[in-house]
Amino acid sequence: MKPCLVILDADAVIHLHELGRWEEVMNSYLLLLPETVALGECRFYEDEHGHRITIPMKEYISSGKIRVESALAEEIADVENRLGRSFSSLHELHLGEMKRWLFSASRQKQHLHMHR
Repeated sequence: MKPCLVILDADAVIHLHELGRWEEVMNSYLLLLPETVALGECRFYEDEHGHRITIPMKEYISSGKIRVESALAEEIADVENRLGRSFSSLHELHLGEMKRWLFSASRQKQHLHMHR
């Protein structure tokens, strides 16, 4: 069984594509990505000539090469309630950041490798 690698930020996926290392990483690990990263932020990368190359995330997902996790509405509400005491305004925390934080917190309980 492959070791699990959680990628919390789209920049990591984009840079791995730019470096030509994405396939190697995808073949070496079971990749877990938050829904906001996989389906919202990982759209394209630029090659060495500045051309935009589409990242086929839906293809990776449907083929089982990566797994997407999403936060439940109740989990997001719980985070909002807890952070409301700490943040002067919840607008300081983008919804995608909140989902990644929640995803990270739940995965750390499972002792997975976290890379951001």
